[in-house]
Amino acid sequence: MVCLAALPQTGARQFQNLGFEEVNATNMTPPVGWAHDLAPGWEWNLNGAGYAADTAVTVNGAIWWTVNSGWVGLMTADNPYGFPVVGKYGLFLAAGYIGGPSLVPTSMRQTGTIPPGTKSLQFLDYYWAGYGVPPAAGVEVRINDSLLPLYNSLLSVQPIPLYPHNYTTRTFESYADVSAYAGQQITLEFSIPSGHLGLDDIQFSPFAVVPEPATWALLGLGFVALLWSRARH
Repeated sequence: MVCLAALPQTGARQFQNLGFEEVNATNMTPPVGWAHDLAPGWEWNLNGAGYAADTAVTVNGAIWWTVNSGWVGLMTADNPYGFPVVGKYGLFLAAGYIGGPSLVPTSMRQTGTIPPGTKSLQFLDYYWAGYGVPPAAGVEVRINDSLLPLYNSLLSVQPIPLYPHNYTTRTFESYADVSAYAGQQITLEFSIPSGHLGLDDIQFSPFAVVPEPATWALLGLGFVALLWSRARH
């Protein structure tokens, strides 16, 4: 995400690993690993089994890992879904399928203090979709179990390299108003009730949840420039 500013983390119990870069690669020995090495700071609720502070995971050479039928994984820039990772890693989530007609949400959460002066929570999210499907984001965000309204800006729609003729990747920059929680210790939760999600670059920002049109344009142009720069390298 290209933000005009981001607030520093202050106070007790800071949030960590909001960009998913804090990977302990020395302990990632295929085929077995631990969630606390691959995604420090986060805990998981997979297949409706309840949250666990740590989980044994399956690892392969691409640093993907899965737990039961609900998927969680770390993505690198060359991931097969075309998700434009910021930094070295992004996160991949997929809802679980345990039989029957419905999926089971995959969720992640962390408890920490929102920096004083925060106006919005901002993050990048990416989705699979077939051609002709409306470009709507599907992630749910909660603070202390309360669902937050999200504002989504569609940045791009591109074919997925793995399935170039059938599916596209929709890239969103999403915002939530968290000004009421500034300076408080809260539990932040991301959940995907169905489908597949790429998530990256979570930030607390001093800017309001709905920027002016000129600000949206700057954010979008900056994001495109970032991806172009990364592609050159």
